[in-house]
Amino acid sequence: MNTDFRRNLQHAGTIFVDAVQKTADSAMAFSKSAVTKYGVNSLSSKKERIAGEIIDRVAVLLKEGNSEVCRDDALSRLVARFNEVEQELAQHKKQKVRQDNPLTSILEKCESSISSVKKRFF
Repeated sequence: MNTDFRRNLQHAGTIFVDAVQKTADSAMAFSKSAVTKYGVNSLSSKKERIAGEIIDRVAVLLKEGNSEVCRDDALSRLVARFNEVEQELAQHKKQKVRQDNPLTSILEKCESSISSVKKRFF
């Protein structure tokens, strides 16, 4: 009887540790997802701001009568920054898509392990 109780207690401890680990994993995945979403939003606003600066610079050049806007150094730097932000935004979006699926699967696993614990002990 003593060994059965000890084995059941160890089994319950193992189930509890697994449930806590899965909960911690899902919390970490959620926080990574939130950080990625914040990065996407901030990069999108930065991209819009740079696009506005490009439009303003082109308008200034056209008002000055400069028909060759492609040779302007300031405009070239703005376009280069715009391209960098666009590439970084694409990377963040790819990362976000990769993180969306594991989060739901981790949550489902966590819920199933909790329900199995409830079935065994309650």
